[in-house]
Amino acid sequence: MMTALNRRPSNPTSVVTMENTQPADFADCISNQHTAQRRRGHHHSVHSVRNGENGEGDRRDSVARALEARQSQWKRIMLLVVAITVHNIPEGLAVGVSFGAAGSSEKASFTSSRNLALGIGIQNFPEGLAVSLPLQAAGFSVWRSFWYGQLSGMVEPVFGVLGAVAVAAAKPALPYALAFAAGAMIYVVADDIIPEANASGNGKLATWGCIIGFVVMMCLDVGLG
Repeated sequence: MMTALNRRPSNPTSVVTMENTQPADFADCISNQHTAQRRRGHHHSVHSVRNGENGEGDRRDSVARALEARQSQWKRIMLLVVAITVHNIPEGLAVGVSFGAAGSSEKASFTSSRNLALGIGIQNFPEGLAVSLPLQAAGFSVWRSFWYGQLSGMVEPVFGVLGAVAVAAAKPALPYALAFAAGAMIYVVADDIIPEANASGNGKLATWGCIIGFVVMMCLDVGLG
């Protein structure tokens, strides 16, 4: 018993040192854990901010692309409407001059004028569809698209009356007006309608429609001419 009681540490400073270093090590461990948590939280917040910025940038890009596509669509529609409207002006002049000059010679008869008006009237149906269908696809209602298609052809009877009244003045300018109208329509078809049809995957359908349209118009020209 006395031996056990008499046993004491030979170096008391070592005990004090161990007792002092244990709390210091524990405090350092806690501090390191807090530092690691703060770093993880900082990296997470930075990653979240970057993801948010990337998502906002993607949304802005998608909105810009949609706006650009919308503007391009409106440009094509307005170009087509203007081309068809301009195309109807010399057609009206041709009908008016034909009826105004009826009876002045053997070739200028009422029958030939009627056939010309009938042929131009038939080919006005697909022209009206070419105006109405893109407008409906752009968001217009059926009736608004229909009436806008009709308005594009309203210049034809107006210039038909002018051509019938002023036959002497309109007849010399008629070939140039018809050539300009044909050139405008060919430009719109070749520059806008055919590339758009091929881009949308309807290239074969557009090609066959163009061929059938030429055949129908040639038949009308031969049959009614």
